[in-house]
Amino acid sequence: MVKGADSNIIAIVVAAGSGSRFGGDVPKQFLELRGKPVLARSAFIFREVFPDCRLIIVLSADGRERWQKYCAAHPEVPEHAVVEGGDTRHDSVMRALRHASALPAFGGSTVMIHDGARPLIDADTLRELAGAAADGSNAVPALEITDSVLYLRDECIASMPRNMVRTVQTPQVFRGVSLLEAFERYHNDPKPLPVTDDLSVMMRYSPDIHTTLVPGKRRNIKITNPGDLALAEFYLDRPDL
Repeated sequence: MVKGADSNIIAIVVAAGSGSRFGGDVPKQFLELRGKPVLARSAFIFREVFPDCRLIIVLSADGRERWQKYCAAHPEVPEHAVVEGGDTRHDSVMRALRHASALPAFGGSTVMIHDGARPLIDADTLRELAGAAADGSNAVPALEITDSVLYLRDECIASMPRNMVRTVQTPQVFRGVSLLEAFERYHNDPKPLPVTDDLSVMMRYSPDIHTTLVPGKRRNIKITNPGDLALAEFYLDRPDL
């Protein structure tokens, strides 16, 4: 049983997607980045930073087979649970949350949800996010916008002030019970409005919970297109960026 100081942290790494935008026969989360699958870099840092955390990896049925083969060949892989994903990302997160809710510590847990295709999240950001969410707040890494931004609606185009806009990364951090309740409301809503990430679900279905924006980092990229893998290689050579 996990008994350390980090045992209230549950890290959920979502990697059940097909990676269709990337192309190729191998899903992007299983592509090698300096000798390790992208997913391994995205997931195992949580056990490095929070040695006593619970780690849950969400995979498709095909992805689970690939992952089992990798783990069987690498006995150094840290302890983790695997949950089969659903048809959408939000279905996958819901399945992982329901799995996590059976853990003894779930009632007081902090849940960190991360994209399996973000292999460059760093230890300092993880610790800052965990600290920002320690009082029960939501905490997400966010980046300032450097480009001009246009808002498009029907045939109207309007500019938006950049200082009022942020892009949001993962991991996104929440109180476990509150996140599960928000996801249950979302899944039971007969006409749910579109949501783009986990924070969107919380803001729509548990709007009273405060959200802290933690400075994100440019290097915390999501592997989406082939060029992103080369960019990740570059960032690995430049830890100062």
